[in-house]
Amino acid sequence: MMKQLISTFFTTTMLYGLVHMSIFSNLIETGDNRELTKKKEVLHWSNDSNYDDKSQKALIISTAPRTIKHVVALWSELECFTTDVDYVIISGPLWSEPILQQIVHLAKDSIPAFATTQLLSQVFVNDRYDVGLWCDALEWMNQSGDLANMHQIGLLNDSVFALREYSAILSALEIHNASMSSLSYSFNRPEGAGPEMFWVESIWRGFDRPGLQSFMDYSCRPATDPMFCSNRWWGKKGCIVENFERNLVRQYPRDSVVGMFSSDVPKEMLTRKHNFPNWVRHPLYWQKLVDEEGFPVSKVNWPDMIESIDDERLKQCSKYLDRSTLDGIDFSVAVKAI
Repeated sequence: MMKQLISTFFTTTMLYGLVHMSIFSNLIETGDNRELTKKKEVLHWSNDSNYDDKSQKALIISTAPRTIKHVVALWSELECFTTDVDYVIISGPLWSEPILQQIVHLAKDSIPAFATTQLLSQVFVNDRYDVGLWCDALEWMNQSGDLANMHQIGLLNDSVFALREYSAILSALEIHNASMSSLSYSFNRPEGAGPEMFWVESIWRGFDRPGLQSFMDYSCRPATDPMFCSNRWWGKKGCIVENFERNLVRQYPRDSVVGMFSSDVPKEMLTRKHNFPNWVRHPLYWQKLVDEEGFPVSKVNWPDMIESIDDERLKQCSKYLDRSTLDGIDFSVAVKAI
């Protein structure tokens, strides 16, 4: 009897372990080949025979304006990154509604481009970071009919200051016959480096119609999806980058994705003090990109880039901003998402 009990115990334990391992494997999977846990959003495009004549371009900016820096970053993007689009929507969390309403009102009154370019804001439950704010805005546009005549869509976040006018993200789609374009690209991943490791960063990306459908099919998941790394107690931001930046590129043929600037720091510029291999945390390489290649952005919150909203380098993209009009913004309502 004792031998039978021991045998039953070990058999049950092994079966439980196998089931547990299977569940754990599903939880940590990055989602490249997994079934989506939501019904795919069907995008409603116009079938007008004059589509090429009537098509428009849109830009969706995800923002969580927690500080005056993020507000100025958003404003700089409105001034310098909207010159080639017909429609701009700012997508933010629920708490940001009064802040965004104030910014939209000021921008419409102050920035000449918005005399003809449509500008509006929408707020949503911010439970999926930038990805969720982009997806919510896209789904809102789809349901409202505003997406129907859009030919190209840009997705941008507020993590960077604009330094100069720049409009190559969407035009690169046609020039390179691409479905997805990005401000920056990399050949480095945690597991190695080389051409097969290619991916593009999410700070600013552009999509044609098929490319946008692929983006939404892959990225627009419910907040409960394991790809949002809710089971991670550490490294959550890196997990999000892995799932929604590095692995997104695998949803596209390699020759349908293009990046404009290399994110990868040259080996000779890596030192003990500046050892991060990507421009976002390497101020010397960032400055080289700005000086030699006309790189149009600076990170908002990284030392030795642009640390003050009064920096002279922001003047070109804040010509129409009266900073005194921002004094009354109440940042006490802000909530940090990640």
